[in-house]
Amino acid sequence: MQILPGGGLRGYILDSHTGKFRVANSLLRKVPFSMGEDISPSSESEFIELTEENRSHYLTGTGPIFAIYKTIDDWFNQRDSLDEVTWRNKREFISELRRKTFEVWEEEFAHQATGKPPSFEYGSVAGPAAVEKFSRVDATPDLSTPEADRWFRELGRMRANFDRAFDEGNQPPE
Repeated sequence: MQILPGGGLRGYILDSHTGKFRVANSLLRKVPFSMGEDISPSSESEFIELTEENRSHYLTGTGPIFAIYKTIDDWFNQRDSLDEVTWRNKREFISELRRKTFEVWEEEFAHQATGKPPSFEYGSVAGPAAVEKFSRVDATPDLSTPEADRWFRELGRMRANFDRAFDEGNQPPE
């Protein structure tokens, strides 16, 4: 979700067929209230982890990114044979590698946005027909500033009610 300069909102979703984020304003009404099996709040690091996990699963190709994805998959396959400390260290390194691959994808898509051809070969595991089918543009308009303000107020009210109920339910016994 992106807050626009005027205060409105624009929604995006990861297109698992291209690896790019595309406008998906039709999902905006679900996001503020986390109503949907594929929508949940996350930190920036969780967002990057999930994005790269999905890209590694749905995209295939040549080059360093795909070698890194294969290495990460191999490490996950070895997980049961590693002790807890070794796995924790590997897991931290995996997170670092995923941050790097995320940055490379961002640079690649910026490169392509200038009209230049891709720097490396990649595609969807579902094939080119799927890419064409799923790369349609969401024509749902951005949420206006008044709509976005209304949603954020409602979200704030819901959060305050949740916090109050949580605090009341977690009082120490007398």
